[in-house]
Amino acid sequence: MFEPVQGKWRCARDPDTGIEMSFQGRSDYSELVTVRLPDGREFFFGIAVEPKFPDRPFKGLDPSDPTISIYMAELERAAVFRDGSFEENTEFVRLMLSGLSTINRAWPLSRSPFFYGDRWRYHGREDIFHFALPSDEEIARL
Repeated sequence: MFEPVQGKWRCARDPDTGIEMSFQGRSDYSELVTVRLPDGREFFFGIAVEPKFPDRPFKGLDPSDPTISIYMAELERAAVFRDGSFEENTEFVRLMLSGLSTINRAWPLSRSPFFYGDRWRYHGREDIFHFALPSDEEIARL
């Protein structure tokens, strides 16, 4: 499980795998996620800080009003980078989600720092991915 890295802002490391993840904010309300493997390789993917329901008034800390979007196509980048079996890719993507959750708990990304995904876009087409898509509930629990 990931743990915040002492002395590094918005950075977490998994002591079991040696994988380190960090966030870098961008001017367009997105976050660039950098993933560094122990062998020095790294890859990037993005998440967005945008309300799932932009027409709703802000209610503060409310899990039913999430503001951090995780795109399945971005998680696919992690799976393709991993380049393992379907099961290995799925495990790797779940590890990336764990890292996102750890960093967000230590350094909240928004005033309502709860996650949501866009799995609904791929209903009936889940087989185009190199990993098992996380459920909406799994993403909401991050």
